Amino acid sequence: MAGVGHELRTPLGALSAALDVIALTANPNPMQNEACAVAARQMQQLSLLLEDLQDVLAAREGHMQVRQVPLDFSQLARLAWEALAHSARGHAFTRQIAPDLQVMADPRRMRRAIERLFWRVQQVAAPGMPLHLAVSVQGGLVSVEVHGVPRGDTAQAQGKAAPLPLDLHGHAGSPAALADLLADHVIRLHGGRIASPSDAGGPRLVLPCLHEAPPAFAGSRRPTVLVALHDAEDRRTAAQALARQGYLVVESTLAPSVLDLLLQDVPDLVLASAHPAREACQLASAAREAGYAGRMVAVATTTASAPDALDAPAAQRAGFDTWTTWADWPRALIGAKESGND
Repeated sequence: MAGVGHELRTPLGALSAALDVIALTANPNPMQNEACAVAARQMQQLSLLLEDLQDVLAAREGHMQVRQVPLDFSQLARLAWEALAHSARGHAFTRQIAPDLQVMADPRRMRRAIERLFWRVQQVAAPGMPLHLAVSVQGGLVSVEVHGVPRGDTAQAQGKAAPLPLDLHGHAGSPAALADLLADHVIRLHGGRIASPSDAGGPRLVLPCLHEAPPAFAGSRRPTVLVALHDAEDRRTAAQALARQGYLVVESTLAPSVLDLLLQDVPDLVLASAHPAREACQLASAAREAGYAGRMVAVATTTASAPDALDAPAAQRAGFDTWTTWADWPRALIGAKESGND
């Protein structure tokens, strides 16, 4: 299937180039313009489908690389909702979105997942009834709800709206498709989940939020964090997020220099890669033996292979205070702050 996906990209590229040439034709008639526009839209849809196919295959093999960066979820949700309102017919779309909600996410994959989730909700809504999007933050989590009237609901006659089920598994509406499976997997990879109607808060999507970062630090002292993640992009992303929250950030990559910086600057917190496992254990053990008493967090990044990375029990035995995944490290940081461990 991976080979088929790559082979399809070649003719798709050629067809796309041919459409561009046709579009340059002098004095095209309206029928030609419309035909080119339809073909271009279908080409774009096929390209997106191929991207989804490649992502699903990578996810199945456990090789999906999710590049998470600070992302304005408020803007993403607004644009996805506006796109749905533009393409859908028979609904009045309204929204109430809290501003400046930041999440750690892969921009392309998260955008596709939210667009798909909104499309699925629209499919189960009663025709002609209003749809209202509510995006808020509750307890450090972004909460996404869509209010409307389900198809065939007895409340439809009275027009009473309620949170609609957010379904990506084919339990409501049309059967699950490739894009649904991928959207569900992407949401889970980002530490999110889709709550069912039976949950206390009702049906909604929840994602870890960076908007509720650790509060401003008391006094003039700003805690120092040593970021010792192997992957350069992950290291830069973490450093930027921490600096934005008011931390002083020190970056390092090699184990010997990490230990030197740790003993020289004595940071309040160390974010270290959980892989390779041997290097991570040596760093934690050497730091503790040298008398370092600050918090040490082992971060299992997306580039780590499972056999070569510390798991949570091994990290604690080595001397780390906390083990977390790359998707959850902002929440682990918030937890440390709230527990009084600055």
